[in-house]
Amino acid sequence: MYQPGDDVPDPALLSAAVSLVLSQGFPPENSAGDDALVRRLCGQFPLASPELCLDAVNRARKLSRDAYDICDAFRDGTYGRDSNAADTAIRALEEKSPGFSPDNYRQAFTAGLLWTAF
Repeated sequence: MYQPGDDVPDPALLSAAVSLVLSQGFPPENSAGDDALVRRLCGQFPLASPELCLDAVNRARKLSRDAYDICDAFRDGTYGRDSNAADTAIRALEEKSPGFSPDNYRQAFTAGLLWTAF
């Protein structure tokens, strides 16, 4: 749980930021709407500073952009075409954007697959 004075987002804060960013329905390419997302996140975590909420949103945006890139490569077969290909791609996502929960990586990967399907 977040405690005042913490300098990194706790897992619950990061997870909430991922959910907010992914709920936008497209891979974020810029910071449009960040203020609203930060306000919503701070509303869910009133003890977290606006700076910490902004950092969590920025990290979640990076995760979503990385998921888009990795899913695009996944669809091209970069991670193989066997039953382990998705797991390999998710591990690549973990390496590219460390610090999230396994569920966050699966959510981002699923969203990335949807985004790259079009």
